[in-house]
Amino acid sequence: MLLGLFIGLSVTALVLFYDIRLPENYRLNSAGKNTSVTKTKGVDEPPPIKYEFYKILPEIEVVVPDEPASKSIQLASPSGEGSYVLQAGSFKKMPDADRRKASIALLGEQAAIQTVTISGGEVWHRVRLGPFTSINKIQALRQKLGSEGIDTILIRLRNK
Repeated sequence: MLLGLFIGLSVTALVLFYDIRLPENYRLNSAGKNTSVTKTKGVDEPPPIKYEFYKILPEIEVVVPDEPASKSIQLASPSGEGSYVLQAGSFKKMPDADRRKASIALLGEQAAIQTVTISGGEVWHRVRLGPFTSINKIQALRQKLGSEGIDTILIRLRNK
């Protein structure tokens, strides 16, 4: 332990006494701030990154109509792609969405709140469960939530 302390103090002394210099663009001023704000001539700054996922995500979902339980529903494509979510409500006020999420949590299920802005500039908070690929899981969950008075909508997420 003493050897480590001795080595550390020796390196610190070397840096302080022999004034080992960092490259110019790494030097700090007396206040401890980096003074390397120089730009290279002829090099432009990269263009700002534009994120479009918040526009694309609301467009990649489809409401699946309710069908009798006797009909067979194939949820996943043969390649194993495709998923569905259950929407347990859409609310204008975040506290209402939080209450719905909490009531679902009390049933032992995990929901998420997705906040979206629709074309009129209105903000809605969607309470969703999933994604799922198993029809058995979806049917059981819909029945469980329905018995507690929570209506759900099955939404298929489009693959792009």
